[in-house]
Amino acid sequence: MAARKWILWLTMALGAVRAGAEGLAVGEWRVEDGTYEAASDGRALYGLTGQPYVIGEGSVEATVVVKRRRATAGWAAAGVMVSGDSGNLWVLGIVEGPGGERYTELMERCQGVHQAQGTGVTRLTPIAASSGGTWEYGKTYRLRLSLTRDGIIGDITEVATGRSVAKHGYLFGGVLAVRDGWATLRAEEFDAEFAEVKVVAAPAAPAAGARAYPQGKRGCVGLYLGDDMPGAEPASKLTELTRVLRAAGLTVAPLTSRALAEEGALTFPGLRYLAADLRRLPAGALLPLKRWGQQGDVLVSLAAPAFGSFFYPGQAGWITWEQYTQAKLQDFGRDARPVVAWSDQELANWQQTLGGDAKRPAAVRLAGEAPDHRPAATSVVPHFGNGWWSLDRRFDSPPARAGEQLVCFWAKGDDKTRDLSLEIREKDDSRWVGVVSLTPEWRYCVLQPQAFAYWRENASKGRGAPGAEVRLENAVEFRWGLSGTHTSSVLAADAAEHHLTVGSVALAAAPPAALAGLGPAPLPVGEYTVITVLTEGGRTTDTVTHPLMVRARSQQPPASEVVRREGGRFLLDGKPWRPVGVNYWPHNLGGTPTDVYANGWLDPVSYQPSVLEADLAQLERWGCRAIAAVGAEIHWGTSEDTPQLRNLQEFLWRCQRHRLKVLLFVGGLDPRGRDDEGARRVIRAVRHHPALMGYDIAWEPYYGAARKAYTPHWRDWLVQQYGSLEQAEAAFLYALPRDAEGTVDAPPPDAWFAADGAWRAVAAAYRAFMDYQLGIEYRHSAAVVRSEDPWRLVGFRGSTPDWVQAFKPVEQPSVLHFMDWAGPEGYDVPSYGKVSPQAWVSSRGLCPRMLSFLFGRKPVVWMEFGMPIYPTGTDWRDEMVHFTPAKYQYQADEGRQWWEMQCESGAWGSFVWWYPGGFRVGENSDCGLVDPNNVPRPVAETAQRLWAQVRRKRDAQARCLARVHTREQPRWVGGRVPAAALGVPAAGEARQDPRRANGRTGADLRQLPADRPRRRSLAGRGSVALPERGL
Repeated sequence: MAARKWILWLTMALGAVRAGAEGLAVGEWRVEDGTYEAASDGRALYGLTGQPYVIGEGSVEATVVVKRRRATAGWAAAGVMVSGDSGNLWVLGIVEGPGGERYTELMERCQGVHQAQGTGVTRLTPIAASSGGTWEYGKTYRLRLSLTRDGIIGDITEVATGRSVAKHGYLFGGVLAVRDGWATLRAEEFDAEFAEVKVVAAPAAPAAGARAYPQGKRGCVGLYLGDDMPGAEPASKLTELTRVLRAAGLTVAPLTSRALAEEGALTFPGLRYLAADLRRLPAGALLPLKRWGQQGDVLVSLAAPAFGSFFYPGQAGWITWEQYTQAKLQDFGRDARPVVAWSDQELANWQQTLGGDAKRPAAVRLAGEAPDHRPAATSVVPHFGNGWWSLDRRFDSPPARAGEQLVCFWAKGDDKTRDLSLEIREKDDSRWVGVVSLTPEWRYCVLQPQAFAYWRENASKGRGAPGAEVRLENAVEFRWGLSGTHTSSVLAADAAEHHLTVGSVALAAAPPAALAGLGPAPLPVGEYTVITVLTEGGRTTDTVTHPLMVRARSQQPPASEVVRREGGRFLLDGKPWRPVGVNYWPHNLGGTPTDVYANGWLDPVSYQPSVLEADLAQLERWGCRAIAAVGAEIHWGTSEDTPQLRNLQEFLWRCQRHRLKVLLFVGGLDPRGRDDEGARRVIRAVRHHPALMGYDIAWEPYYGAARKAYTPHWRDWLVQQYGSLEQAEAAFLYALPRDAEGTVDAPPPDAWFAADGAWRAVAAAYRAFMDYQLGIEYRHSAAVVRSEDPWRLVGFRGSTPDWVQAFKPVEQPSVLHFMDWAGPEGYDVPSYGKVSPQAWVSSRGLCPRMLSFLFGRKPVVWMEFGMPIYPTGTDWRDEMVHFTPAKYQYQADEGRQWWEMQCESGAWGSFVWWYPGGFRVGENSDCGLVDPNNVPRPVAETAQRLWAQVRRKRDAQARCLARVHTREQPRWVGGRVPAAALGVPAAGEARQDPRRANGRTGADLRQLPADRPRRRSLAGRGSVALPERGL
């Protein structure tokens, strides 16, 4: 039966091969008589896969005529490429920018880094004769991209006159650079026609010992069945299979597993076709398969899933990676030096530590021998649901000798105990934790320094920076352990007890050289598309495509991709950069019941790449630079590797392709509900990603009733500042709120902050206290982020600054000093659905001016403002399916006023609420820029036009002190500012000494530190100041 399936698939696949098939199109292309015409929105690529693959030396040339531009926002380009994949390519092109400027460029993308030829370690030397020029619509230009062993040159000439328009080039000089790829035509937002295409590639050098194959009328097909692989079924009916292939005009060359991995076995055109059972493969065959695929014709997978298992040569046949590495590690371990040899005397040196739910100690005893014939020790640990257990050994002096870097030991668990942690403590108290996977059978473990992660709960100073490693020569304590933080899967198991057995512990001097280069030959870094085509009788009946991304591990993000704050500006690659964009969720969530995406849209149930790709491509065309709200309402899970985190990585790479930066919301950093470790897990998963702009650490925080939790701190603060509560009351000339027993058990009531009165001194002092207390809280949150990711921006969305009783952190100078931007929102409109008076919207411009001033003139970014077709709380009616022109026009007109105000008032950027249109079930609103079918609403056109103005806006900052007095209800964005927040006496306060209320005279905010304050006296006579640690 299996053979019949193979015959059917081979017949269908080989029958579909067309002579002269020459390319793979992405986007809309019309190909006829040697011309290639691109006419599609977004990016259109045509891979000339029928032409030679260019390796080392070769050229790609074509004529191009640009007829018209399809979208006005963003960049448009047309050109020729040498492209290994979307992350590794060279492109020579003619370009038009968002402002209409026309120019030429030669650009490299290497390992996913855009403009790699001018960045960091991939920076190349330009050739001396490089020059660029402009171009015109309707004229024909010849583009020639030439790759040599020493460098790359791009020439552009005007065909009619022979005039040289541009010449670009770079010398490689031994630097990492793209040196191979398919010839590809590219058009992005242009209607363009290519012709006279020519590809020249240096002939590939024949592989050493290249094998010759007999040729039939249609060539030779290599047949690999993998029946000598472990677990494979014996091949049957090979005679019938061979007869069918020969009848199709093919000779058949059977390939063994060992031959498939040999250099020179897969050659083209010797083997024009390859039919293979790819479920089980020798790992060494991957690189030969890749090279053959760059030149071969057809590869047919006879079974699925392809590339499922890889095997390695062993002494008695093919073995798994686990078996292979275990054999090599055991060979290496014979030379390791034991430092813990189990005996009754050695067991007496070990102590147990328990915490949390772990209440009962383990039973620890000697337990026979490990496979190295040395004694082993078993710990039977009673199960606990949360907390930790450890078995600890303290050494009088470090047991490691100079140069020893590896910890080696045998270990095993039981069915319910699959992980074990080993913590190493150094002399400076720094803690390093490594985790090994266990099985019920013995495994030999070798832990290198990078296997130990720094654990921050310790008293050491200056350790744990990115890239830091444990120093075994300073280690004085070993701890075997189970815990909720490092072996959570064990604690989640349904078990009464856990059995852990460990052999002697040995140290070794260097990583095992024998393991270098082992494992499946990796695919080069880049992006791939796996295409599966089902054909019958020459007709395609189904096609499935799936993206595959391979990324290099990085120790830090590329410097050119990091958005930095410099004074009152954001910079990207050394140039001013303004984040203009949207709060983003996918467009298909409009009208979707919330329980469908209860775990967030990054959950596999809701994650739809095709939807995301359509959204991001449209945002890029609009000229959007950044998106926010990604990460909101996402349940990340409790491990370092979850489907949601993987989808986040995939989404970030899509954003990178579309030149969009992501401001990631990370829960657990809002002081009202901390989860530092959960936040750290998310940050560690993305901190090196080039698409990341920064972290949004709190969602519209305010302190109404929540400030009651700070009452003990308030009492302590008063005693520190004034000596006692009674002395504070004497200074205030007003009594503090007390209960029947005379205890200060509540903060001042809201009414004291909403209106002036005899309590004004208490209110001013309490404002100084809350500014201090929230500064402490947000200092901690910022320190958590920067300890994991020191490169990225930190801030939060701060709600609408219009409610002084709420003590919103966005209004507190001490909070803002620890942030990289202030993030107000704009929701206090007179009436949704009716265009606000222009003067009223313009008055909102006081908000960024005032925040910038209080904030040491750092950037202000509007984190939310919306123009709802249906405002929050609208009851659903069936007729709401249809949107009226008036509602569309309201969105466009209101949005225009807000974006114009942002330009005029010095805001550095903004994120409109939000992208998806349609009725948001639960909130019962619709603020979308697009309809539920992703068609842009008129407000989107307004956004495109005004985003361009914001991007070009020059710096604007508040540069003078405004003396503002309270009137009625104090407000920020409406032009009325609480005097106490500025340190300015309100009306009627001038005769009272302000020192009694807030410890400082005068209101000149220019006296405040411009950046994070080192020490800042707050109130009264005390010495309370913001702590310096972590600033």
